[in-house]
Amino acid sequence: MNRLICPKRVLRLLPGLVLLLAGLFSSPAIAQGNTNSPVPSAKLKVLNREVMIFRANLGTYSPEHRVDAAKLRIEQAMTKRADLRVESLPWDGKVEMRVHGQTAFFIMPGDVDELAGETLNSLRVTTEHQLNQAISELEELRSHKYLIKAVAYTIVATFGLIIFIWLVARNRRWVEGRLIKLTARKADQIKSHSLRIIGLQNSVAVLRSLTSLLFWLVIISAIFLWLEFLLQLFPLTRPFGEELHKQFLVTLGKLGQSALEALPDLCIVLVIAGLARFASTANRRFFVAIARGTSKSRFFDPTTAPITQRLITLLIWLTAIIVAFPYIPGSQTPAFRGISVMAGLMISVGSSNLIAQLIGGLTVIYNRACRPGDYIKIGEYEGTVASIGFFSSRLVTRRNEEVVLANSQISNGTLINYSCLNETVGVQVPLTVTIGYDTPWRQVHAMLLEAARRTAGLKSKPEHIVLQRALSDFYVEYELRVALEKPMQRPEVLSELHAHTQDVFNEYGVQIMSPHFLANPPQAAVVPKEKWFAPPAKKES
Repeated sequence: MNRLICPKRVLRLLPGLVLLLAGLFSSPAIAQGNTNSPVPSAKLKVLNREVMIFRANLGTYSPEHRVDAAKLRIEQAMTKRADLRVESLPWDGKVEMRVHGQTAFFIMPGDVDELAGETLNSLRVTTEHQLNQAISELEELRSHKYLIKAVAYTIVATFGLIIFIWLVARNRRWVEGRLIKLTARKADQIKSHSLRIIGLQNSVAVLRSLTSLLFWLVIISAIFLWLEFLLQLFPLTRPFGEELHKQFLVTLGKLGQSALEALPDLCIVLVIAGLARFASTANRRFFVAIARGTSKSRFFDPTTAPITQRLITLLIWLTAIIVAFPYIPGSQTPAFRGISVMAGLMISVGSSNLIAQLIGGLTVIYNRACRPGDYIKIGEYEGTVASIGFFSSRLVTRRNEEVVLANSQISNGTLINYSCLNETVGVQVPLTVTIGYDTPWRQVHAMLLEAARRTAGLKSKPEHIVLQRALSDFYVEYELRVALEKPMQRPEVLSELHAHTQDVFNEYGVQIMSPHFLANPPQAAVVPKEKWFAPPAKKES
């Protein structure tokens, strides 16, 4: 036993016993510290105005309990009056906030947001200012005189807004008319009548759009100022009015900052647009000279020059847009990308037919199948080509009908061009008749050539020829080939040729066997000359 209680052994065990006792006595505190998770903060608001944020416990009271207690004490203090509305007193490492001489709440060191750079003193000053303003608004809310005055200001401001909007709307047309008259005076200085009309129309449209935009900007600004003024009149809504004003200024600041940041990119976009405009202008001048005949090219002619000019201009601007796209402000935002994807999807889904029409138009143009002004026949349609576009072409018939044909229909169908070779070798138009074997073929040749000589609108070169195309069972098929001076007069000239053919055959007593022949009649089926002008026909002068 004496060995167990030896002083030396006790001295050796003493540090361990101390640590054990300390651990036993401090275990509740340690447990409490382990459970001391971040306390949820609570905002103290008086009449929608934020006074301060409680972040720490006060004894056993949480920040939410502190907020409820502070509101109750402020309400109780408002029933009394003192020289000072709000005062702050440092006390024992914390700050006591008083309202009308009564304690409202305490600012604890744990309430300081050190990450935001706050100190206990700066938080005291800010809280004192906010609380002083909130107490002042409470006094205004309980003052009937102030509320009546605020209502009167509201009525006056509302009437003023209505009168202002009425005056702006009434004078809008006057301002617009003055601007249009000024533009018309400037437009009168343009020498070209067509350019003057086009410039005036575009200017009027632009001016009306600008005046409408300016009108709505003024109206919206006036309504915004009216709303901000009304919100700041009443204590309950004053914080919202101040926040609205603050957000407006912040938004303007962000817009200004964004505009400044976007200036380098905008300069690049303007440079690219300037280069594209210069290239398109040079391209237009080159192909306009070819179209007018003042310049010649080995690869382009006046027919293909306008379309080629449009294609190259379109390619120039598409290239400029692709190059400038990354520098356009907002092009990297998800909204802009979404719109781009949607536009690309729409184009890819709906462009198959358009691409087919475009390829058909390019095929027609660069194959030189026809040109504007050519007289052509496509299927059942026959007329003069009015225009050839990228996707469709327009044809004007002899009945003055405008037919719009898809370029794919022209490129995939059979096209007969009566004008292409007419200026050189001449295009021969056939006339077919069938005559019996009892009529000498030489006589038939002579009569057909005589009918051609009597017809106006036919070329003398190449010479008219007659061919015997078939020796059928009952008749011989003859074909007269003639060349028209103007292909677009083809229906009228052929009609006159048919009439002269009938006259010549009747003069010489030769029967035309068309369209059917079964047997020789007792006498020739011809019209005597004395009956050529039977009523109601009149004799030609």
